[in-house]
Amino acid sequence: MRFDFQSRYTDLYFTTATVKGWKHLLKPDKYKQVIMDSMAFLTTEGSIWIYAFVIMPNHFHWIWQMKGETRLPQVQQRMMKFVAQQIKFDLSDHHPQVLEQFKVVLVTNA
Repeated sequence: MRFDFQSRYTDLYFTTATVKGWKHLLKPDKYKQVIMDSMAFLTTEGSIWIYAFVIMPNHFHWIWQMKGETRLPQVQQRMMKFVAQQIKFDLSDHHPQVLEQFKVVLVTNA
């Protein structure tokens, strides 16, 4: 049996995502579940393999590998967008005062 791998299919990636200000936003189990749901979706659809992950109160790490024609920026963008949106929706509905702590004000030179 012969395997013909290209490097993009065999590279493992170690990715870290941190919460703004290192606040303990990920402490509730429901936010950990959002992260795991996003990972499960990406693996179920066949975009990636996940080998390991750890979720801490203010950041998480995951070790993963791309499958098929998946591209690195697409996976990271989809993962983070889903997680951020779900947490934002929950904070907006149930904890609007907490959501205020995560707003970023952009200053432009006009």
